[in-house]
Amino acid sequence: MPHTLPKSRLRFEHVQVSPPGQIPGLPPPRLSKTRTKPAWYSGRRSYVRGDLRTHFDQELQRLSGDPKAGMFWTFEDYIESVVLKHGHKLIGWPCDIPFGNLSYVHGGVDVLTRLDTLWTSGALKFIPITEDERIAASVDPYQLAPAPKCAHRKSQGGREDIGCARPRPKTNPYNLALRHPKNGPKTPKYVPAEWDE
Repeated sequence: MPHTLPKSRLRFEHVQVSPPGQIPGLPPPRLSKTRTKPAWYSGRRSYVRGDLRTHFDQELQRLSGDPKAGMFWTFEDYIESVVLKHGHKLIGWPCDIPFGNLSYVHGGVDVLTRLDTLWTSGALKFIPITEDERIAASVDPYQLAPAPKCAHRKSQGGREDIGCARPRPKTNPYNLALRHPKNGPKTPKYVPAEWDE
């Protein structure tokens, strides 16, 4: 049976820890640290990118009056959800930067900082469209493209099992390793139109 000390003979029973006091010549101690940023990012590029996205979304929500409004980064979604639905267009996007998802914009933090500077200065902004522009956007949406080069919505691929075997719930219910490898279809997910000729 292990030996235990009586409760009155515990070693640190009467030790009391006082709160930190003021040391002459130093600032008073802070018992709790406050966060200076509303969110944590892995780097400066991620911070600028998140800041830009917040600016775009909040400004679009303010102008349209829709709290669920947000920026879309493919050309087709931008025309449908920003121009036609909320009646605003983006002006001031640099011609040498392709319009698309900020996560895939090439050039690193310098390009994102340039966009942030344009937004802060007011050169990059949303303005309302006219009724003629709305009609033009429904007929030829490229007239209201924010930049000469834009990212487009990907067409839905036919199959999602490229490089893997399809599940076989009846013949292989436990998903065991197959006797012979089945690597799925040999054609790519997206087939160019010129292959049909």
